[in-house]
Amino acid sequence: MRKHAGASASLVVEDTTKAPRSERMRRGLSRRLLQAQEVEREHVALELHDHITQALCSILIRLEIMTGNLPAQATESREEAAVISGLVEEAAENVERISSRLRPSVLGILGLIPALRGAITGFVKRTGLDLKLACGRLHGRVTAEAELALFRILEEALQNVERHAHARHVTVQLEQTGAFMQLTIRDDGVGFETKRGPARGKVRGAFGLLGLEERATSVGGSVRIKSAPLAGTQIVVRIPLVKAPEPVNAGRAGSALQLPFPPAHSR
Repeated sequence: MRKHAGASASLVVEDTTKAPRSERMRRGLSRRLLQAQEVEREHVALELHDHITQALCSILIRLEIMTGNLPAQATESREEAAVISGLVEEAAENVERISSRLRPSVLGILGLIPALRGAITGFVKRTGLDLKLACGRLHGRVTAEAELALFRILEEALQNVERHAHARHVTVQLEQTGAFMQLTIRDDGVGFETKRGPARGKVRGAFGLLGLEERATSVGGSVRIKSAPLAGTQIVVRIPLVKAPEPVNAGRAGSALQLPFPPAHSR
């Protein structure tokens, strides 16, 4: 620092590493929270399967034994037992459905694309919406943790569509763009103003959209959301590939896999 007559100068030094360090700490905490959440999900899913489902199966067996011991003329009792059996079977199916959503075992067994397709099939059955899944040829892959993040992001995005978008058509696209795997979800619903954020209880849950970003950033990825009132919504998720590339999609060479999901008939 030089001093001149009648004037003085000063040097202000700012710690430019503070903000990046805080961001790394925030992302690290978010990642650990998400990992803890997945561990708890798996624990609850196992508890449901090992205890609740098994108990319901035991009730079904005892109902069958009881029905077999009823006299032939006890028509009303047999009919009531059949109704109870149907209710117990329905409860067991619901428990297994909840368990599979808490712990997507198909992801670890069959891979990302079958897991996404399973989630989409369930969405179409529930909503009856027209949905198309397009999977381009993937020459690289992401980590198992990133695959889980993509699966959860799709689940949350489809849940937002189901609850708030009032859409008629949805498209999901999975492709490789350079060194990234990209998942794009589009709907033709009511949309919202991205600058103001989603209106609570009207369009999208703000915490839901924040959750998408948290999941993506926890595995080094990013989320870009494009929307406008009455213009639908587009969510683009980009996750970096692992360094060692290997084919993960056994589609036909030079072609993309198109998986249409026609609307389900309402019951």
